[in-house]
Parts: sequence; structure tokens; C-alpha cells
Amino acid sequence: LQRIRKTFDLNRIKDLKKREDYAKDVIDKINKSLLEGFNYFKSEEKKANKVSLGSASEPVTVIFALKKQLKIRMLGKSDRTASSYKSFVTILERWLIENDLEELPVTDFTADLFQEFLFYKSSLGHGNANLNEHLSHFKTCFEIIRKNLKYIVVNPLDELTFLPESGSRLFEPITLAEIEIIVPDLINYSPQYYLFVRFLVHEFIRPYHIAKLKAGDIDYVNNCINIGALTSKNRKNTKKQLLNTLKEMLIKIGYDKLPSHYYLFGKNFKPSDKNFYSLSNRASEIWKEIVIDGLGIKKHLYALKHTSAQYFVNENENADLKFLQQQIEHYSLTQTEIYLQDKIFKKINESETKTLKF
Repeated sequence: LQRIRKTFDLNRIKDLKKREDYAKDVIDKINKSLLEGFNYFKSEEKKANKVSLGSASEPVTVIFALKKQLKIRMLGKSDRTASSYKSFVTILERWLIENDLEELPVTDFTADLFQEFLFYKSSLGHGNANLNEHLSHFKTCFEIIRKNLKYIVVNPLDELTFLPESGSRLFEPITLAEIEIIVPDLINYSPQYYLFVRFLVHEFIRPYHIAKLKAGDIDYVNNCINIGALTSKNRKNTKKQLLNTLKEMLIKIGYDKLPSHYYLFGKNFKPSDKNFYSLSNRASEIWKEIVIDGLGIKKHLYALKHTSAQYFVNENENADLKFLQQQIEHYSLTQTEIYLQDKIFKKINESETKTLKF
């Protein structure tokens, strides 16, 4: 008999109701995996066999190597620094697992794979400074794996260069004229892909999280989208208002009739009972092919989220920033105001506002 102790970070959630909801989501996911044939003990035994000595016949996995180097790197460091190092490794580990790469030998980890990881980070809205932090951290990690642990001969990240951090146009707002040019090409490529993009524009949902939405998450009666703890940015259950412009399109194409367990977007962005893990990466790749390379508009997919938020404030007198905070999933209104920065142009209704007569 073996005792399995997995916490899934439950204790970090202070609100007991939210902790319970999150736990139920985790339990559902575990039960689904068990019904599909997952065997925890065989999985652990397989991993143990692969990482025992690190010989050619028993390759060390990337995850094992990262955890091993972490113990070396954390020696003598403050709790805060050690926690930061662990956080970096956890983020990459989750990405590897979600992309079915948990058993990838560290000798097979390439610069191209790491760039895919950075591409995923970018799709979540992280800027060049954050991407550079990850690159810098993992360059050191793989150097320890090479030099101290000797699991690899060459550091796979040696040749990767840092991104420019000043004057970045990564999330520069897209103009209305550019949108008029972009939309027909997106529809022509695929109506389902166009719908995927509209979720980002109208609901401010990140590409990675759009890929996890199920038909049952859409409440057409109360006009809201239920974002589960495993799907939301902040790992908390939340709701977003389902705007009519998106609701009408979903009903028109029959998505309100889909089985509740179906993902709204699977392979090729069509509804599916299976989750397509690389969908957010694929969404960004298609945007690059159509918009950046095809139309020559050098603005990334995630810029649509910023554009939509700024348009909402600019074009609505007395715009409700609390609504915007809710839709974007920010912890505080201050965070939302920082997000908008100086790109908003607030207007007043002169017929309802008194101004100084001079």
C-alpha cells in the first residue's frame, strides 16, 4: 500500500467556498482520467525507471532534470529567492504536462520547444520583459543540468537571444481601419476561428482559456459565461457577462444545442468532446500567417484584448470600469487603470456637465 499525497495548491485558496469548488473540479478531472485508463502507480513506476541513473538506456526526463537542478540552485538562497526559482520551474513543468511532454528526455529538449513555450506565454499577454526573465532563468537552469548534473552535453538555450524591451509594438492597439481589413480574411479562413477570436474581443478571455471553454459554461438564460477555477486566470470561479453580439452568433450557428461536456473549440476550432491542448498556440500561429505576414499588419493577436478595452473606455461616456475589471479578471480596479495607461481619451456629455464660464 502506498499513500498518495497531492495538494494541487488547494491550501493557497483562502476562501473555503472557492477552495471547495476548485477541489470538485480537480476531482472531476481525476475521475475522468481514471475512467479513461490512467494508472497512477504504473505512471510513477515508468517515470522512476526513466530517471534512475540518467544513462543512455534510461533517459532522464526534462521535468526530473529541472527539479534536480532546482535543489542545487536553491542551496543557500533566501526563502523569497528560492520560491521564485521554484515558480519558474513549475510554470514550465505545467506547460510540458499539458502538451503531453512530461516524459520527454532532457536530451531531446530543443531551443525550438522553448520558443514554443515562450510563444504560449506571449499568447497569455506576457510582454517581452517577462519572456526575457524566463529565458534568462532557464538558460541558467540548463547550464546547471549540463555542467553540474552532466545530463546533457550542450545547453539547448545557448543560442537564443533576448527580445527587445523598449519600444515594443507587441500589444499596440489595432485601428478600426485595420480591423475592417482583418475581419474578412479571418472569416474567409474559418468561421470557427473567427468565433474564437471574437471571444477574446468581446469577453476579454485569453486564448489559452478560450480553448478550455465548454458548451455548459455558457448560460444563455442569465447571459453569463461561467469560468471555472481550472480555466480562469486567477484560479478562482468567476463569471463574465455574455454580450448579445456574441450570444446571437452562438445561437445562430447552433452552439446552444451542443452537449454540455463538449469543448466549444477543438481541433480546427470546431466543437469537440476532446480538448486540443495546442489550440492557443495554433490560434496565434494562424493570426501571424493571416495578419502579420499576409496583410503586413505587425500587431499580435493579444493586441485585440487591449484594443477592445481601450475602445470601451474611449467610446462610452462614464464607462463602467468595474464592469471592465470583472470582464478582464483583474483583482483590483487599480490594476485595470494601470492596464489602460495613457491610451484612453475620456469624454463628457456637455449637455449634462457644467463647465467653468470664463
